[in-house]
Amino acid sequence: MKVAIMGAGGQGCFFGACLANAGNDVTFIARGATLEALKKNGVTLKSKKLGNMSPSIKATSNPSEVGPVDLILLSVKYYDLATASEQFKPMIGEDTIILPILNGVDVTQKVGDVVGSSHMLGGVSWVNTAIEAPGVVNHGGLARIVFGEPNGGSSERVRRLDAVLRGAGLDSEPSEDVKREIWGKFVINGPGSCVMALTRLPAGPLRETPETWSLIKRAIMEADLVARGYGVVLPEDHVDKFLEAFMDYAPWAKSAILQDLEAGRRLELEALVGSVVRLGRGCGVPSPINDTIYAALKPYEWGKPVLPKIP
Repeated sequence: MKVAIMGAGGQGCFFGACLANAGNDVTFIARGATLEALKKNGVTLKSKKLGNMSPSIKATSNPSEVGPVDLILLSVKYYDLATASEQFKPMIGEDTIILPILNGVDVTQKVGDVVGSSHMLGGVSWVNTAIEAPGVVNHGGLARIVFGEPNGGSSERVRRLDAVLRGAGLDSEPSEDVKREIWGKFVINGPGSCVMALTRLPAGPLRETPETWSLIKRAIMEADLVARGYGVVLPEDHVDKFLEAFMDYAPWAKSAILQDLEAGRRLELEALVGSVVRLGRGCGVPSPINDTIYAALKPYEWGKPVLPKIP
């Protein structure tokens, strides 16, 4: 399969490395230091679960050089979504599948409005990665990707993609109700990842501190009530199953928003906990814990704030 990875961060490099290692023709669309590193050294994945790999890949900043592909795996930041959707148009052929696996409950619709809904699948991923250097990624467990037709049901293209992903060693899960899966991750990921950023701590210390562990659970339960306010009914044990899965995270595992905060980069705050707050207000469901997390992280949204000097 001819694959383009749009967004070469931790998640993009993880999936791109796995797909290329399985023999797929993979091209990364990247920029800056990451592009230069991919051109010079390729991509390297360090994973206890899947093994270490440095497969052959291609990299460019210009989607026009790539031409039509079978799959565009979209893993850019939410705030770059509109720009990216315009940029990758030259890679769309008649049968191209576009699979977004980034934060936000409205991503599939937003991209489809730009490039055409017929190309779209909906998707979410559950992968723990840490960027060691541009193009070099550590994988800390979980290699799960859930996807399906945006309006539900199954299809031949979903089954075909499932075979490709499984062939790459990934925990591929086709879903006949991917909308619920997207909301399911949103409920978990927004509050959970932002508590990591709020405390500046990886998974290990969070789950070992009862008070902080309780904070994560209560923030997630608020988001779950917001989802229900929009008619999305998740399994009763949804939150408990996530908390169980969190116990398998590597103790050093950090959410992407924490990694961005530490590096002084722009944060995906609005796509994560900011959306919980806004959607809660929209359906009349209060979210005081998420409001507080959002307010505490807001000064860092555009990078490390410049502090006033003491006279």
